[in-house]
Amino acid sequence: MIKQVIRTPMQLAMVLNGQRKELKLSQKEAAEKVGLLPKTISVLENDPKRSKIESLFKLLSSLDIEMVLQPKKDDDKPFDAIVSNPPYSVKWLGSDDPTLINDERFAPAGVLAPKSKADFAFVLHALSYLSSKGRAAIVCFPGIFYRGGAEKKIRQYLVDNNYVETVISLAPNLFFGTTIAVNILVLSKHKTDTTTQFIDASSLFDKKTNNNELSDEHIKQIMQAFDSKENVEHFTESVEYDRIAQNDYNLSVSSYVEAKDNREVIDIDELNAELKTTVARIDRLRADIDAIVAEIDLPAGRQGGGGE
Repeated sequence: MIKQVIRTPMQLAMVLNGQRKELKLSQKEAAEKVGLLPKTISVLENDPKRSKIESLFKLLSSLDIEMVLQPKKDDDKPFDAIVSNPPYSVKWLGSDDPTLINDERFAPAGVLAPKSKADFAFVLHALSYLSSKGRAAIVCFPGIFYRGGAEKKIRQYLVDNNYVETVISLAPNLFFGTTIAVNILVLSKHKTDTTTQFIDASSLFDKKTNNNELSDEHIKQIMQAFDSKENVEHFTESVEYDRIAQNDYNLSVSSYVEAKDNREVIDIDELNAELKTTVARIDRLRADIDAIVAEIDLPAGRQGGGGE
C-alpha cells in the first residue's frame, strides 16, 4: 500500500498552470501560490519577451533548485514512492555553501554534486525522502552514470549501500525540450539481493513527426523486464556488485548490455562460391579478349585466313 507519492516541481507547476487558467491567475500569482521565493518570481517578470512555455520551464529549473536548497521542513516524509524529472546539469551552490556537506541528505555520500552539475543533488534529495520500503524513479542525464570525480564517489556510495535497483536507457527525443537519450535511475531501500539491473530500451520507440514516442506495448515490455529481473540478450542484464565495483562504479547501460549487431550476416561459404564463379567468368572474358587482340594483330594479308 503506497503511503504517499511526492509531487515533483515539474508536475506541481503543470497543475498550477492549469489552475492559473481556471482561476484566472497571473503567472506571478500562481508562483506565489506555491510559495516560490521572490528571486524565482522575478524570472517571470524580467523576461517579457519569453514565451509562456519557455517561462514555465525556466521557472521549473529555479523551483527545482530551491526545493533542494530550501526543502520544506513540514513535508510528510518519508515516502513509499517518488517519481522525479529534475532539470539536467544545472548549476547550484554546492561547495560554495559550507553547510550543505553537513545536510542530512548529502552528508552520507561524503561529497557534494559538482557546482556545475546538480544532477546527483536531486538524486540524493529524493533518496533521503524514501521510506525503508520505498522506491524512486528519477529521469537523469546519462553523463552522471560514467563521469569521474565527485559523481563517481556518489555512484560508489549508492552502489555500496545497495540503493541502485535498475538503470534504464531510453531512446533519444522522447521528452519535451530535449533530444538527448536520457536514463531512468530506479532507487530502492528494500532490495533482496546485491545485483543491479540494466535495461537497454533505446530501440523501443515509434517515430513521430517531431518526437519519438513510447507505445503502450513498449512500456509493457520494459515493465515486464523490470519486474522479472530475468536476463535477456541485448536487452537486460543483472550485474553483481563486484563486477560494478571493478568497473570503477560505472553505471552506464552500454557497459553491461551488449548492443545487438544489426549488420548483415555474411555466409563465407556462399561468398567463396560466388567469388569462384566470378573468377571463372573473368578468365573466360580474358581468353575471348586475347583471341580478339591476336586476330587484330595479324598482318593485313593474313586476316580472315584468306589468300591471293
